[in-house]
Amino acid sequence: MKFYCLNCKQIVDEDENCCSNPHLVETKYCKICDKYYYDKDREVVNDICEYCLQEQANFNNALKYGEEQTQHLNINGFIASLLSEETINKTLVDYIKLNKLTRDELLAEQFCLEDKWDFAEFLKKGDFEDLKEKQNENI
Repeated sequence: MKFYCLNCKQIVDEDENCCSNPHLVETKYCKICDKYYYDKDREVVNDICEYCLQEQANFNNALKYGEEQTQHLNINGFIASLLSEETINKTLVDYIKLNKLTRDELLAEQFCLEDKWDFAEFLKKGDFEDLKEKQNENI
């Protein structure tokens, strides 16, 4: 367990002396950015900090997350008899990608962050577009 000292502003172990007058508060760990935060610093939802949740709430991750968050629709019965569910999904994804609008990114963010706890669970599985790797590739 790690703690944040309000006096010297350091993150320390419980048995570690950080200053002459330590005032320690419990921290929470983010599994994506690999950092510790205390409540007033940044909210951590289900082991993912709010910044990482926000950064990962993008169009590509919304598509992957949406695979777990299915919804049932009424579609034309004839079309449903001609195409498999997989083909319909792929066709719709291709259509959205081809006709991508600027609001799609905002809608993707809203979709992902509607249930932050569940989206954090999805991210902890590791099957998401890792923006940190992309940023490191650009350096």
